[in-house]
Amino acid sequence: MSWLIPFRSRESERSLSPTRLLDTLWEPFNLEPLFETAEMAPVDMMETDDEYKLRVELPGLEKDDVKIALNQNVLTISGEKKEEDTKENKSFHKKEIRYGWFERSFTLPGDIDEGKVKAKMKNGVLTIQVPKRESAKPKRIPITVQ
Repeated sequence: MSWLIPFRSRESERSLSPTRLLDTLWEPFNLEPLFETAEMAPVDMMETDDEYKLRVELPGLEKDDVKIALNQNVLTISGEKKEEDTKENKSFHKKEIRYGWFERSFTLPGDIDEGKVKAKMKNGVLTIQVPKRESAKPKRIPITVQ
C-alpha cells in the first residue's frame, strides 16, 4: 500500500502509524542533542607513560573561539562556531555544517601535573598535553647479572 503514496515524509508515516501514541512516549528521552555536541567536537584521548593527550577536531574555529579549563581534574573544552553573518537572502539546497556552542568535559586521573598542561591548535585540530606527575610515571628497574 505504501506505493500508493509516492512522496511521504516521516511525519506523515508517523501520523498514519497505529503505534503513534507509543512513539510519542519516547520523545522526552530523545538523546539527539547529546550526539550533536560530540559530532561538533570529536575527541581522541591517548595515554603514554608520561602524559595524557587529547586531540579535538574543531574545523573552522580559531584559537580565540575555544576555551580550556582544568578544575579538580576535570578538563573542559568549550567554544562556539559562529555562522557567517550575511545580509543577503540565500536559498540553501543543503545545509549540513553545524554552528553553535559546544562543551566537552573529561575527568582525568589524579596523577596529573596541572601546572604543565600545554595546548596548541593547528589546522583546526586542538592538541592538549596533560603531563603526569613524576611520582605517577612508571619506574624502570635495571636488572644486573651476577
